[in-house]
Amino acid sequence: MSAKPLPENLLTSPERGVRARETSERGQLLTAEQLARRWQISTAQVYRLAREGSLPCVALGRYRRFRLPSIEAWEAAQEASADV
Repeated sequence: MSAKPLPENLLTSPERGVRARETSERGQLLTAEQLARRWQISTAQVYRLAREGSLPCVALGRYRRFRLPSIEAWEAAQEASADV
């Protein structure tokens, strides 16, 4: 079963532009898989850090997403605490 392409009006609707703008203003959302690849660790480790509250995340129902600006700030804080 192949996926049907989206109708053109859905691809160019004003709402889509607003959502894209909001996402870029607040920061790109990463999945646990994307973050795991970025850090070269397992997704289980990413989920564990999020579950412990060590890692900033956005809960979307049962899913967790990670805002890139928040992750970059967290990485900088981790680097700074490692330098002490």
